[in-house]
Amino acid sequence: PFRFRRLHLRGCANPLTPLASTAMEQFPLRIGAAVVHKIEETTISIPPAKFFKSEAKVEEERATGRPGASGAPEESSGYYETAAAEEVCSKVRALEWMPPTGIDGDGNLQLAVQMFVIETPGGTRIAVDTCIGDDKSLGPNHEKFHMKQGPFLQNLHAAGCDPESIHFVLCTHLHFDHVGFNTVLRDGVWVPTFPNAKYLVAEKEWMSCLEEVKAKGDDGFAPFATILRESLQPIVDAGLQHLVSSDHVIVDEDSCKVRLVPTEGHTPGHVGVVIESNGTSAVITGDCIHHMAQLAYPQMGTWYDANSADAADTREALFDRVASEGAILIGTHFPVPSACFVERDAKGSGRRYRPRPCSCCAASSAAVAGA
Repeated sequence: PFRFRRLHLRGCANPLTPLASTAMEQFPLRIGAAVVHKIEETTISIPPAKFFKSEAKVEEERATGRPGASGAPEESSGYYETAAAEEVCSKVRALEWMPPTGIDGDGNLQLAVQMFVIETPGGTRIAVDTCIGDDKSLGPNHEKFHMKQGPFLQNLHAAGCDPESIHFVLCTHLHFDHVGFNTVLRDGVWVPTFPNAKYLVAEKEWMSCLEEVKAKGDDGFAPFATILRESLQPIVDAGLQHLVSSDHVIVDEDSCKVRLVPTEGHTPGHVGVVIESNGTSAVITGDCIHHMAQLAYPQMGTWYDANSADAADTREALFDRVASEGAILIGTHFPVPSACFVERDAKGSGRRYRPRPCSCCAASSAAVAGA
């Protein structure tokens, strides 16, 4: 499924340039005749071992055929003093090419929460992943975001992407930090944020979500039943949800195609979004990859995967195709820079891939305005 139109690399940044030296804003990002806008909501800071599980743990789950329970180990478990936890932290913090925005001064991962809006040359706008949202009931496990208020909708307006202008909303999967601004609270009622849009959800992901709600209710790393009630069911009730296949084509114009590609593992029906325009290709990852450290170590899973072994295999296949065909990787949780090329790491250090800058693809505001 990971087949992209080959990207023409003329004029791109020196492949030997450290990514940290180009830790600049790249968006709006031009992909051929299409433009991708980025709208930020917040940043999550978390120690590596509280987010990533070790490659050995993933291999153990693969061998036994039993995915681990969703959610990081409790502090009282003693896990964070183990060699496995220390190995995860050491590997991530030793990546010399890591942008300064990827790891903070205390060695914590920095994960952006943001939405991308694809604007095709024909004028279609597609919002990809709607972040955490305001006024959401996320409970004690997500106290920082519980009932929060923020400037996201103002940021959306400032980017020139008013909610009424969006034609499609696509959620790569249905975790709380990807569906929140599906809805907004008005006069005590949850209503669609994007009233003129078709909300697209992969059918396999939707059925998996309903099964999880039935099995767990609100007893999970996130309150699934509440998320369904606040962020998903109002879209169904408004008649705006459309269930689609995992390889659905959203837009097919003469000079631009936007389609889904199955990227399962993090969730059973997870999808990525491929943009192809005028010989240029990009993929918006969703949570197929969370952090640039997983370029080096694709087999490193997260504590929040439904199936970490499957997610790792998906990453390996995606990185191989992106590196081979010169596509741009746009990381849903990557802080600045949120997009990069991918190349194989030849150092023989056990690392598989590394990022390479793609700052040459940034579109100036004036160029976007005139597009």
